Amino acid sequence: MMAAYHYWLSGMILGAFGSGNLIGIAGFYVSPDRGSQHRGHIYTVYVKDDHRGKGVGDRLIKGLLAHAEAQVEQVQLGVLVTATAAIKTYERNGFEIYGTDRRFLRIGDTTYDKYLMVKEFNR
Repeated sequence: MMAAYHYWLSGMILGAFGSGNLIGIAGFYVSPDRGSQHRGHIYTVYVKDDHRGKGVGDRLIKGLLAHAEAQVEQVQLGVLVTATAAIKTYERNGFEIYGTDRRFLRIGDTTYDKYLMVKEFNR
């Protein structure tokens, strides 16, 4: 797996490639508000179905965290409560659930809750 990096002023997008094809992506940014610049946010993590369960998500998260640790004191993210594999990946990488955003998403007549997760860096 190769990784490609794209940086902008306060964040980055990391891509994972297999056989020359994009198989995963993850994004991170630092809060733009001056009073919240000690916090970073992972705003997307996606791995193609046929590459899940092979450590791609772990490597993407580890890459984002290595970048984030030099910039912020903590990283936050949100994940649907039904995404059990993703939750386990985040927990393996030091994230803890600190809250639930109830009825975060509605698809048709079904609503979904989202866990709020945080990883604090020891400084």
